[in-house]
Amino acid sequence: MNRVALVTGGTRGLGAAIALALQSEGYRVAVVYRSNATAAHVFHEATAIPLKTLLLNEQGQLLERFQFVQFQPDSDNNLQVSKKPLMMPSADCQTVSAVAAMPDAELDVDWSVSWVPPGFSLINSHYRPSEDSESNVLTQVYSDGLAHFSIFFERIDSPDAEGGRRLLGPTSVVSRKVTVDQQQVMVTVVGEIPLGTAERIAVSMQTGQEPSDD
Repeated sequence: MNRVALVTGGTRGLGAAIALALQSEGYRVAVVYRSNATAAHVFHEATAIPLKTLLLNEQGQLLERFQFVQFQPDSDNNLQVSKKPLMMPSADCQTVSAVAAMPDAELDVDWSVSWVPPGFSLINSHYRPSEDSESNVLTQVYSDGLAHFSIFFERIDSPDAEGGRRLLGPTSVVSRKVTVDQQQVMVTVVGEIPLGTAERIAVSMQTGQEPSDD
């Protein structure tokens, strides 16, 4: 039977010594630390004990998760498991099909935002037909090499459509109505970035254009 030990404050000093002693006795060891990420990574490099890092904001909400789930080098079990599918689709699962490229003549205006966080650059931009209207949705993806966020632009006809903002774990979702050439456009920003940053990106759609009231 596998024995598991959880050691709090286990990345340095007495806690680290206890964690190593338990590991040598055959325990599967998990260690917890509060804030010294440098000591935690040094401990991981020296022992190969998996780490899980949670980054929280001042309200205790999860902003980022870094975690090793399982690591078994040179295991025959891994070789056997890898030959079997880990997940099977249900009867309700639908096949994903690629959307055909749209002719240039059918594309909307190339909307853009005038501000993104320093270090982020556009890595992908494409149109797709909207599922809710006859217009097209422009999707733009930005990255700094580690984090990503996406921006969705869609022309809306309903005056009742409203924007909003919400934090779903580490993911921010912000939608704002913006007036563009006397037309309403819904700008939605989704990504693992601070909520205020996502809001600033959304309202910066093209220079000199103001968001309408929600």
